[in-house]
Amino acid sequence: MARTARRFCAFGKWNGTLPSEFFPSTTGSGLQVGRLHEPLADLREHMIYLRGLDNIVAMESSERNGHAEGVASMLTGRASFEEPAGSNSWHGSGQSVDQAIAKHITQSVASTRFESLQLGVPAGSGGYGAVSYAGSQQPMNATAHAQGVFSLLFDDFNGDPAELERRKARKLSVLDGAISEFDALTPKVSGADRIRIEAHLDGLRSVEQRVQAIVECDPTAYKPPSGERDVIWRAMLDMTVLAFACDLTRVVTFTWDHAGGGGTPFPWLGIDEDFHEISHQVVGDAPVSYTHLTLPTIYSV
Repeated sequence: MARTARRFCAFGKWNGTLPSEFFPSTTGSGLQVGRLHEPLADLREHMIYLRGLDNIVAMESSERNGHAEGVASMLTGRASFEEPAGSNSWHGSGQSVDQAIAKHITQSVASTRFESLQLGVPAGSGGYGAVSYAGSQQPMNATAHAQGVFSLLFDDFNGDPAELERRKARKLSVLDGAISEFDALTPKVSGADRIRIEAHLDGLRSVEQRVQAIVECDPTAYKPPSGERDVIWRAMLDMTVLAFACDLTRVVTFTWDHAGGGGTPFPWLGIDEDFHEISHQVVGDAPVSYTHLTLPTIYSV
């Protein structure tokens, strides 16, 4: 029996949150999600919340500026560093777990069109925004252009639909024939030869599943929108779902903005201030006024 493909997706959202709105009010089978996760309420039985975890690497880093070290160490588990000294240019110091997973999938599980995808709005790069690293000082910089991401993922769908279907049908036909031949051969051999044939069959079935997924997925009805950042954020999430559904990749990282100053306002919520600066006005869970707003208003959508 074929196993469901496992996928990894990591999100980076900086400058904190309100714990009382983020964490559930109850646990166990009667878990009640907080307001920030109300859209996920139907999935509560599959959700796990981890509380009380500290990023010790970032907290005890010898080089700190209060912002970049948490970003660069999020998936690497290694301290960030400034290079050159005094430049405010921060770097991750090792491979991130998403890249380790992507390499393992490619080498041992399945070969997808993209080993991994890095998305961010705006584009995440450097120590303040990049969470994915191929190695020390090797950030996998994120892209923020929704139409560009769509074209990258689905250029094959922009040609003649009939020809595309014919090509996919030929691939599936060849795979079906090969699998049938190996299925017929398997009972006639034993021992090590059977193990090798079964391993080859597993590989063929994996390819068949990926081709079939592309046959069944349909991105043609989706057109990436343009507009405020909230619209682009949603577009990136939509394309993450499409990329997984079409088995174009099994590893994605997605970051919202960056951890430094001069960051995102939320004009669609009536917030025209840099949210990074607003985050400095909160002590614990206490909502405090910031110009004409109170923080609970931010989380009412």
